[in-house]
Amino acid sequence: MSAALALFGAYRALRAAYGTPRDEYLGEISPLFRRLPSTTPRYIYDYGTVSAWHHAAAQTAVNDLRLAKGATIGSLLAFAAAASVTWFAPGPPAPAFLKATYQTLETTATICGESIASPTGTLTIKPAEGEAQKIQLPEVNSIKVVKSCD
Repeated sequence: MSAALALFGAYRALRAAYGTPRDEYLGEISPLFRRLPSTTPRYIYDYGTVSAWHHAAAQTAVNDLRLAKGATIGSLLAFAAAASVTWFAPGPPAPAFLKATYQTLETTATICGESIASPTGTLTIKPAEGEAQKIQLPEVNSIKVVKSCD
């Protein structure tokens, strides 16, 4: 949005400063510029006097500058809003840890750590210190999601 407003503001400022090429000045013009709306009064004879024609040209330049100013301010506000949203937005969530109790042979063990992607049918937990452990799902007695492994 900010970039679109900035481009529109720059376009309007250029139109106010230089106008759009017309056949009064250049003769036959390309179809690209012919489709653009008129920025300068086209025919001096429609205004009666040269001063009226100059006044109309100045009025169109003032209108273009007014639109350029509004678009530039809007662009700056949109940019500031986007920057503040990314600056003040919450960061990534704190990592959640898994605390799993599982059965190994005759004993019950507990492990706490980060869950790691694992093949189907297994649970892989990597504790803060040590190697990741793969546990078969039928061996798991309980799983809890905790904030820390204290």
